[in-house]
Amino acid sequence: MVMEFSMTTDAYDLNKPIDERLEHFSSAGFTYIHWSEHWTSNMFYTEAYAGHVAQMAERCGIRIQNVHGVSRIDRDRPFTAHQWHELNANRIRFISWLGGDSIVVHLPLAHCDHLFDSERDQSEKLIELLLPEAQRFGVRLAIENIEARHCVRLFDHLFRIYPPEDLGFCFDSGHANVTGEMDILERYLDRLIMTHLHDNHGRADEHLLPGQGAINWKPIIQTLKKRPDLPCLNLEVVWPGTVPKEKWCGEAYHSIAQLWAENE
Repeated sequence: MVMEFSMTTDAYDLNKPIDERLEHFSSAGFTYIHWSEHWTSNMFYTEAYAGHVAQMAERCGIRIQNVHGVSRIDRDRPFTAHQWHELNANRIRFISWLGGDSIVVHLPLAHCDHLFDSERDQSEKLIELLLPEAQRFGVRLAIENIEARHCVRLFDHLFRIYPPEDLGFCFDSGHANVTGEMDILERYLDRLIMTHLHDNHGRADEHLLPGQGAINWKPIIQTLKKRPDLPCLNLEVVWPGTVPKEKWCGEAYHSIAQLWAENE
């Protein structure tokens, strides 16, 4: 089974133009990117900017399948559902202009079990706000498991309410390792749209290359191989600053390509 691989665009140099990163990712072997710019920003994208991004990606031989939705602008500023909706509706239009088909929905949850009822209600409200825009542009929502220990309880509820064509799943391996919910991938495999694959040691969200932390990757890869319809596997790793970026991009590609090849 042939699989292609993707890199999130916020791996490094967020304060610089993205064209150099795209060249590095392409040279390393990645054929997709997951657009993760400005996911904690109130930046609004225009169709003209999307056209510019599409031209850069085409020059590098890179495809853009999905976008990371906005979570919070600033944890110290008041959160409003209106602001969340407006920014993520913009991201839906942006990925549609680029020819992509999905947005990662990073629900703005706390990490406290005693808030489950209010967060369940808020999550429903936010999804209801966004669904009409997603349906209009043919973009699927993919909720991401985060570092909240009631993700399974919440996702079970949401997946009972919303059909697969409206609500899918983004598997974040690092978050699952921190919360101890590694079985979440198998649980929602039929809803899986994309991945945020990265490693850690189980205590913090380190965003290491696969194999650099404590995650057991064999069962993850074997489970992912049950979904041959996935267009790509995406890494959500962060450059450590200790090696040249071009070299690190090559190491990143090799880390996931080798795991895929070795684990049947």
